[in-house]
Amino acid sequence: MNPVLENPNVMHGTVSFNRRVSVRPYESAEAGIYIQFDIPTDPAMTAEDRTSQIVANARAAFFQAKALVFEELNLQFQVGQNGVIHEVLADKFGKVTEVTQQSAAAPAPAAPVAVASATATAPSPSAHADTPPFPADTTNRDEKAANKTWALVDIKTNPDAWYYNAPESKRNPKSPDYKHKATGLAVWVS
Repeated sequence: MNPVLENPNVMHGTVSFNRRVSVRPYESAEAGIYIQFDIPTDPAMTAEDRTSQIVANARAAFFQAKALVFEELNLQFQVGQNGVIHEVLADKFGKVTEVTQQSAAAPAPAAPVAVASATATAPSPSAHADTPPFPADTTNRDEKAANKTWALVDIKTNPDAWYYNAPESKRNPKSPDYKHKATGLAVWVS
């Protein structure tokens, strides 16, 4: 690169997006892209202005990358408020979106994981949370039971948060009846 042409007040960042889809049983298609965006380094900018500009540039580049990958894979998508790209998964599940709007503020630090007691208790329906009380991949029998109790309530109160695998259309009879979209928690009803 020619150093004379480069702007000393701009650095570059890179975002990427990759998506793999199942085309047929045992066959998938994959597309990915990296997109470069500008990071301002102007010393006259305040730290707050610089941060908001970086977030805006990265966000725009990410949604552009996502749209290009979806177009390459012939996936349906919609552009929502503020340029948010929503994948439409209408073929199998009806109209469902995979992306939710988040604020541009920095994410809050994750809460520490609590150590479960000897007996796990399921939440009461009146105090129903959006996520299961324990990780979806727990191996503790009591925690699994508490997750299943939570799931049975959540399936009835929030069915849009679950993928339903109808028994008559299952490829594998051992696959779960329901799977939580956000956490991947698998539930067998029968």
